[in-house]
Amino acid sequence: MSKKIVSDEIDLLGFILILWKNKIKIFLITALFVITMLLYQSTKIKTTTISKITAITEIRPVTSFDEAKYEAYNFYIKKMNQLEIIKDLEIKDLQRARENINKSFIGVEINKVYLLELFIDQIRKNDFISKIAKKSNLIKTENYESSEAYEKAINELVNSIKIVSPEYHEKTGERLTNWKIIFDTYNISNWNNFLKLLNESANKEIQIFLRDTFEDYKASKEKLIKYEIEDIEIKILDELENYEKQMINRIAFLTEQAAIARKLEIAKTNLTSNTFRSQTFSTESGIITNLRTETPYYMRGYEMIEKEIDLIKNRNNQKSFNDSLIQLESKKNLLRQNRDNERIQSLLEDTPILKSNSFSAAKILFEKTMSSRKGFSKADNNKKMIILSGIIGVIFAIFYVIISAAIQKRNKVFKS
Repeated sequence: MSKKIVSDEIDLLGFILILWKNKIKIFLITALFVITMLLYQSTKIKTTTISKITAITEIRPVTSFDEAKYEAYNFYIKKMNQLEIIKDLEIKDLQRARENINKSFIGVEINKVYLLELFIDQIRKNDFISKIAKKSNLIKTENYESSEAYEKAINELVNSIKIVSPEYHEKTGERLTNWKIIFDTYNISNWNNFLKLLNESANKEIQIFLRDTFEDYKASKEKLIKYEIEDIEIKILDELENYEKQMINRIAFLTEQAAIARKLEIAKTNLTSNTFRSQTFSTESGIITNLRTETPYYMRGYEMIEKEIDLIKNRNNQKSFNDSLIQLESKKNLLRQNRDNERIQSLLEDTPILKSNSFSAAKILFEKTMSSRKGFSKADNNKKMIILSGIIGVIFAIFYVIISAAIQKRNKVFKS
């Protein structure tokens, strides 16, 4: 029997031909591995941890175009701030007026900075964020055993939302970035839905706040004017009372002077200039003469004095003879004619505050949310496992085919 020599050299062409000849077998073995992995993924208990996504969303102020819608209102506010609405009042009244004005947005220009501050203040309210989280179903109640556990989860979520302030240039103070909302979430779609509702609700709340504030201002302004008119009327009554007392004293004085004039039989004055009166006093050093230029009132004659008494008693409009009363009446009329509320109302009607469909204090750019993963998601991990199973299946199939071919070849050699 002749014996064949087995060579240890690798026949590359033969290797390729073996693989090609058994390609169906390789494909079936690979497919078996992939199908097995798919069946495993579909039937295994879902305990895989899904990685979180860090979502970064920008908050942008209103545009210059939107800001220009408040230009007429702001111009009038500037003009009001430059003028004293109420003049020459007591200090306490003026302070009271300013305190009432400062309680509202009236007197403050409505611009993108002011509106953005209102927006940030609104979305920083924990109770407001909690309400939006519940409304948007960002956390579902059915996933928790009790309402207490659900409320605890809501509170933890609210506390995990970060509102990051802008960055500024150290030297110039120029703002480099806008406000941002940062949050780690498992579902970016649900988070964007929450941001959309948060944006709409915050702007709606601010619009209601500004409307209510304006109504409060109008009521406060009307009360303020009413109180100031009441104060002026009290002063007018005091002035009238003082005037009556002065006139009583005046009549008493004139009555006395008229009596003296009658006693001296001075009916009319005949003085054309100041009359000099002298008083002489004797002293050890000599005689002193005191010259007086004052003319006694009775020298005007009892006819004129009695006529003055009669005119005073028959005065119908006492206010015309009192400068203080005239000034107080003028102030009262100015207050009654105040039209600030009507003018501001008219100006606000042309702004988005009173136009419900066009108001915005700021905007959360939820449609442009940037996201970054802290790991691989479950879907990505499943895909990798399938690809890996396919690679392992191919390698196993190749080894299987080669080993099978080698065994068959060796058996043929030994048989021969």
